[in-house]
Amino acid sequence: MSRTKNAIKIIISSSLNQIVIMVSGFVLPPLIISNYGSATNGLINFVKQMLNYFSFFSIGLCAAGQVALYKPLAENDWGIINVIMSYVAAFLKKVGYVFLLFISLFAFLLPVIRNDGIDYLTIVSIVMICGVSSFIELIILTKYKLLLTADQKQYIVSEVNSQGTLINTLFSVILIILQAPIIAVQFAATLAYILRMLLLIRKIKKIYPSLELNNDYGNYYIKDSKSAFFYKFSDIIINYIPMTLVTFMCGYESASIYTVYNLVFSAIVMIVNIFSSGISSSFGNLAIEGETERFKSSLRSYCFIFRIISYFWYICSAILIAPFVSIYIQNNDGVNYVLPVVGALFAVNGIFRAIRTPYAMIVEAVGNYKENVLDSYIEVIINIILSIILTYKIGLSGVLIGGAVSSLYRSLKFLISISKNILDETPFTGLHYNLFNILLGIILYYFFSGILVKSIIEWILAALIVSLVTLSCVIIINLLLDKNSFIDITKRFKNFVTQ
Repeated sequence: MSRTKNAIKIIISSSLNQIVIMVSGFVLPPLIISNYGSATNGLINFVKQMLNYFSFFSIGLCAAGQVALYKPLAENDWGIINVIMSYVAAFLKKVGYVFLLFISLFAFLLPVIRNDGIDYLTIVSIVMICGVSSFIELIILTKYKLLLTADQKQYIVSEVNSQGTLINTLFSVILIILQAPIIAVQFAATLAYILRMLLLIRKIKKIYPSLELNNDYGNYYIKDSKSAFFYKFSDIIINYIPMTLVTFMCGYESASIYTVYNLVFSAIVMIVNIFSSGISSSFGNLAIEGETERFKSSLRSYCFIFRIISYFWYICSAILIAPFVSIYIQNNDGVNYVLPVVGALFAVNGIFRAIRTPYAMIVEAVGNYKENVLDSYIEVIINIILSIILTYKIGLSGVLIGGAVSSLYRSLKFLISISKNILDETPFTGLHYNLFNILLGIILYYFFSGILVKSIIEWILAALIVSLVTLSCVIIINLLLDKNSFIDITKRFKNFVTQ
């Protein structure tokens, strides 16, 4: 299968998976808020994010391990593949014990630090139940997902994720309708994770009959895993610092507001990143095979497509998020969720991070972690300092402003570095592409500001108008800015169709 066809297959499966996750994700929060309150919704989402925090032990190994698997997979060298996978499996088992310790400490300390009226046993139970599914993800599913991603078969992970998400949502909705305790609802989600694990293992055994996870790996170690760890860990901090600060500095109700907006923008991130999910392995193969010119032209074409997709979605979301929340959340606990400024800041945050995505993907594709570690932690320091100061001063919006400033810094560093070292072009090219798109976004935001809706039908009609205008404007401005990339993409599409 050609790289283009494989990439398209990954994109289609990822798209279906993200649709399932989005639909499922939007179903549960209003039900939880209306039946259990905003504080409970904030607690559950904070717990899930903190558990993702604790899984950071494995991130460096997995990032570097993916790069290490490219060559033996291309050569079908199962001797080396089994050594690498056995090393990864053994490492993850050791990490699992540390992870369990973190879960236990977190479960018993969280209700002491902050409870906001939720009883001690409920908080402990939610942490422990959610922790089980995260533990399964870490020690069992992670190594298989690593192998499938490196082998450009990430569509299998997407299929299994979709099935697990659907089962989880179905169980949860039924239990909420039956007015079951929130602990029972979370326990149903854990059962769905276990079922997802069994489905994936079954598929893996069929696809890789030669895979062995108990080989003697001797003194083998994965190159650059420490650099990859420090590089990827900075992303973990950036992703989860906002929720942590909002929870501890503002409370579970503010955390619930944050999670509602974050739910929408996480869905946007999923949609936008569909077009980078699994593609890094294709660029990794191009780099290994020394196809420099194809590498550069493919990257330019990818940046063009990604730019149109990301600006379209984030401009639309900035305009439509507040009207959507006004009909999405119908609560009676006195918490105001309709905050247009928060929605706009989420969109700014998202687009500033999206600028870096194509360039960060190249760093991961070639394993160039060490050279990027310092800038990653400068971003972390800027984020933490600004977010703490501004959250203390102005509340929830402060953490978003801090994140936007630090994201812009890091994205510009990525753009400058890749432009000079990979594309052999001036960074001004990428800078002026993004500047014009940002100016377009500001104009459209103020043109459509003040949209009011009273029903989902009214919102859909407004969304159609905003989407059509925004898409037309984004496509036109990017065609005018980068006609050569459009021509290259057209040629690639024609070749794909005629194959």
